[in-house]
Amino acid sequence: MMEEYRVDGRLHRERGPAKIARDEATGIVTLEEYRVNGFLHRDSGEGPAFLVRYAKTGVIVREHYREKGRWHRDPSEGPAVIERRPDGTVSEERYWQHGEQVTGPRRGVSAQRRLEPNGKPSP
Repeated sequence: MMEEYRVDGRLHRERGPAKIARDEATGIVTLEEYRVNGFLHRDSGEGPAFLVRYAKTGVIVREHYREKGRWHRDPSEGPAVIERRPDGTVSEERYWQHGEQVTGPRRGVSAQRRLEPNGKPSP
């Protein structure tokens, strides 16, 4: 079962997700997309713009933080991309700020180095 909120044909909702999917058997919300004018967008302080839950347990298996369509989350607050296994253990984390991939924080320090296109930290 799917709910969508649109304005002028584009997914759009100011308060709350613009797209919501529920598992018909369990009723668990399996997908939430926060969109403004079609772009994935949610203030990262409020939570991820894109969420996927495992239907059997409700465990969040995918979180994406995006603002105005670009990957973004202050690295001191956590990664912009979090992937989990169905048991909830984290399988991948990636840090992005203002649409550019950065290295994760080191021992609580939020100063970040940019990553080169090959994924290695810049000097």
